[in-house]
Amino acid sequence: MNIPAPTLAEQTTATQRRVEGVIRSTQQAAHQAVDQLADGAERLAANTDRLAQRSADALHDGADQLRTSARRAADHTLVHVREQPLQSVLIAGAIGAALGALFMLLGRQRH
Repeated sequence: MNIPAPTLAEQTTATQRRVEGVIRSTQQAAHQAVDQLADGAERLAANTDRLAQRSADALHDGADQLRTSARRAADHTLVHVREQPLQSVLIAGAIGAALGALFMLLGRQRH
């Protein structure tokens, strides 16, 4: 089967054009994919910054609330000690004895 030379040349040119078209469309798809990845990375970075800021704000608010609660507890403790000094001493002694017993028990278990 002999194919005339012009037909072979035409087929080669047509194949080359198709290959170049496939290459161009593949490049375009790759560029679009890279652009989409870059956009996604930028959105992720922005969301991460917002999340970090919200977390820091929440931590700050929690620390403020804890500080306020600790001050209230200390104030209430002082008031109770002033109003009930004997009861306060007995409670403190009982807590101290319980902690001492706990530490002795833990110390025995280690040896």
